Amino acid sequence: MHKKRPFGITLLGCLYILSAIAIIVMIITNPTKKFETSFKFGVSIISGNVQILIFAIISLIISYGYLKLKKWGYWAMIIYTICFLVVGNFTLSFLIANMIGSIIILVYTFSKRNYFLDKGLCE
Repeated sequence: MHKKRPFGITLLGCLYILSAIAIIVMIITNPTKKFETSFKFGVSIISGNVQILIFAIISLIISYGYLKLKKWGYWAMIIYTICFLVVGNFTLSFLIANMIGSIIILVYTFSKRNYFLDKGLCE
């Protein structure tokens, strides 16, 4: 049975893709600028540009699975959002708006979990 993707899932997936593409373009067009992200993401063993490029690529992969309503895409989005929520709180670099946004993404994604299951039905 073909499952119709809810608008919110489409919106979130597309926003993650657009932000990842914007980050990649930013790094390519200005490679000499250092985008320091190690404090924000809690990974200080690699340089900021490499780190942010890795996160952008991971975001693209997760967005693909999320938009295709794959079970792994669902779990990857949950884990990815929880990681940023937890890491941001531990490093004290997360703004309250980002924290609220992460919680909204988690709640919405969890509420639409039936679309990611093999036997999910259209509402």
